[in-house]
Amino acid sequence: MKIELIDKLTFDIFIIKEKIKDIKVKDQQEIEKYLMKIIDKLKTIYKLEIEGFYNINIYIDNYYGIMINFNKEKLGYYDYFNGQLELNINIKEVSFLYKINDIPKKLLNKIEVKQIDNEIYIKIIKELNQKEFMNLIEHTEKIIKI
Repeated sequence: MKIELIDKLTFDIFIIKEKIKDIKVKDQQEIEKYLMKIIDKLKTIYKLEIEGFYNINIYIDNYYGIMINFNKEKLGYYDYFNGQLELNINIKEVSFLYKINDIPKKLLNKIEVKQIDNEIYIKIIKELNQKEFMNLIEHTEKIIKI
């Protein structure tokens, strides 16, 4: 699990496919239970204060896994959610692009190269084995969804 803090109200969590293989991420009830486990972990291990109303977008990529975007709503009544948590969950299927500096030659038949704003991104188009995938993740500077 990788956490990327965007600002005080927004953060993303990336979870690779291998870690969620037993979870039906498209099942609303199952994903809610899984999110509560993640939130408990974020509170206890990472000491993040998570309370209030959150819009949560779950982006599912068939090759990577999921990205969970937590976006806390700024509400005028500060004490309204004091100690409580309310989640609005949306699930979307997407593809991820991986920003890299060097194109991995060994993966050329499994990827598509894209250029966005003078930066090189790759899109996975065929399943990578675990070693190839972990090597890609290690050399990835940024992951974006499309």
